[in-house]
Amino acid sequence: MTLAARAITLEIGGRVLVEGLDLSVSPGAVTVVVGPNGAGKSTLLRALCGLLPLEHGQVTLRGTPLSSVAPRARARAIAYLPQQTPAAPGLTVRDAVLLGRLPHRSRLAGPSADDHARVGTSLERVGMAAFTERRLDSLSGGERQRVMLARMLATEADVMVLDEPTAALDVRHALDLLETLRALAREGRAVVLALHDLPLADAFADQVVCLDARGTTRVGPPCKVLSPDTVQAVFGAPFDRDDDGVLRLQLPDGAAVTSG
Repeated sequence: MTLAARAITLEIGGRVLVEGLDLSVSPGAVTVVVGPNGAGKSTLLRALCGLLPLEHGQVTLRGTPLSSVAPRARARAIAYLPQQTPAAPGLTVRDAVLLGRLPHRSRLAGPSADDHARVGTSLERVGMAAFTERRLDSLSGGERQRVMLARMLATEADVMVLDEPTAALDVRHALDLLETLRALAREGRAVVLALHDLPLADAFADQVVCLDARGTTRVGPPCKVLSPDTVQAVFGAPFDRDDDGVLRLQLPDGAAVTSG
């Protein structure tokens, strides 16, 4: 396994968000974190990246406690995309993606030819090569999100952690991004992301972590964790599965909505 959490408990303001969670994130797999608003999805992702101190439990990276891994080494191993990525005034797309190369060079060194090549390859992969010289603050939310994914790719990290990466994307680009993440997993990366769309989580995840509002977590394959009974209990929304096992939201008139 690449990343593992053992008996971690997360609290904010005295409220337990996650209690005693055991989780293994392995190369080649996509892990999706779901839960109602405020359940602790973002907090859990930050903890898995080593960005929050843990009072209970431990996160390990390739068997080594993450708390003992040097920040630069951690940045080379784990790439993190938060929900909000403010654009610095005047920063170009190229410069934004080059930031993903910082963990690979000394603090005084400028970008190398290899750095620039990897930036170009990363932008090509997310369909943003034509935007290289554009200012980041001139892009739409969806375009900027794809640039941020390119920055993650430029880090060459084995673990990719993304917080609601499809939130600013239309349906087509959301599916493209998830397909890219699936391809990265097939290449051997471990991918962890939070999603609010349950049918998409069900369709793309190898493993689901479901948080509720009481600190309880459920971990396992989508077909078990996202059972209609569990979804109803956690989210208060009526879902079922069709004859093919596809998770569907039941609308009041009896129609159903799936991930498409």
